[in-house]
Amino acid sequence: MPKIQGILTVKSSEGQEKIPLKGIHHETVWTLHDDEAVKYRFEFQDQLLKYDKVSQESLQFMFDVDKDTKAWYGIENRQIEFRVKTKDIVVDSHNLFVSYELYQGETHLNSIKFSLECELLEEEQND
Repeated sequence: MPKIQGILTVKSSEGQEKIPLKGIHHETVWTLHDDEAVKYRFEFQDQLLKYDKVSQESLQFMFDVDKDTKAWYGIENRQIEFRVKTKDIVVDSHNLFVSYELYQGETHLNSIKFSLECELLEEEQND
C-alpha cells in the first residue's frame, strides 16, 4: 500500500489548526496518524465521506451533501450526538476538502472547513 504524508487543516469559529499526518492510502480508505498516535481514517463511498478520529476521545462523522447526517463525539463512556449539514465535499487522488455546519438539536454550534493535502511517499512495487 502506498505511504502518504500530509497536513490536515481545520478552520472554525474557534480558529485554525494544522496537524501533520503520515499513513497509508488504499483505494477508498486513507488511514493516518499524527505525532501523538491519534488515528484519522477517511473512507470514500460514492458521494459519501466517512471520517473517524480515535484517541482517548473519538469522533465519527458521515458527510453527505444530499442530506443531513449524524456525528458522534465519545469521551469517558459518554456519547454526544450532533447533526451535520454538509455544504461541500471535494476529493481527488491525494487531497480532500469538506465544509459543514455542526448542530446539536436545532442549535447551530459551528461552521467548519477542513482540508487534507497529501503527497505520496512511495509507490507500491509490483514485481
